[in-house]
Amino acid sequence: MKIRQYFVNLRRKNKYKTRKKEVKDLAKYLTLWHLNPTAVPRDPAEHVKLNEMLYTRIDNMLKTGEIMEFGFFLEGSSGYAISEGESADTFDLLTGFFPVITFEPREIIPYERGREILRVAKP
Repeated sequence: MKIRQYFVNLRRKNKYKTRKKEVKDLAKYLTLWHLNPTAVPRDPAEHVKLNEMLYTRIDNMLKTGEIMEFGFFLEGSSGYAISEGESADTFDLLTGFFPVITFEPREIIPYERGREILRVAKP
């Protein structure tokens, strides 16, 4: 499948995507991402096109608040994203990048809440 068609299909798939709901305590996620080298085009021009489409999608996600932060690790083929929302929304967001990028999402419990839970935990 051509890269452009992949992202056109991706946009269609996410047309009915749920958005953040007004909930008192939204879950926060640290998601580690990894570029899948077997899904990256070997043709340099196609690789550049893919990168530009990914950058555009990530820029839009940052602007709309779907993700709060996005970054790279030093080796350049992996990194992290921070988002908040419901687990189904996070899952939907991540599946839009598969198979080009794979993910390891982790729900974050803020320090204050974790401390509160651990203080009442019985040994």
